[in-house]
Amino acid sequence: MPKAFFIDTQFLRKKFYSLSREQHPDNLQNEDQNKNENDSKINEINLAYKILLDPLQRLKHILEIEGVSSVLEKPLEPSFLMEMIELHEEIHLAVQACDQEKINTLQKQLNDYEQILEVSKKSSISTYDSGQFDTKTLESLVDYFIKLRYIRRLKKALLNEDEM
Repeated sequence: MPKAFFIDTQFLRKKFYSLSREQHPDNLQNEDQNKNENDSKINEINLAYKILLDPLQRLKHILEIEGVSSVLEKPLEPSFLMEMIELHEEIHLAVQACDQEKINTLQKQLNDYEQILEVSKKSSISTYDSGQFDTKTLESLVDYFIKLRYIRRLKKALLNEDEM
């Protein structure tokens, strides 16, 4: 797989199933092969697939590969944080009141926010994928990761308030 954010998920799925079949115990030629080694390979394949399939986990993995994982907890601009706090409060009240109409509105608002965020960072992502990136590109990707993580947490809160 190329080191990129935008990946062909069809190719990823095919590669995953191919590797899974190769490592399946029924397909191993040498029955004396170390079972723990095979289990380890299977677990590694499953974990890689899980990470690469989820855009947030994929982005985190990319940032770790590039050595910028230590800044994944950097503070964000106050306006973004205030907006997230206000959304969290609205979610809490809507879930507590079982207000399905408000929950649906908030879900749409979060989906729209996520799409706007992706569009705003598409240039940085494409620059990274091309291999012609610099520190500024990575900083933009860190910002995208942190904001996307906030939005995903709020989406989970809409489904289950206890997860916040």
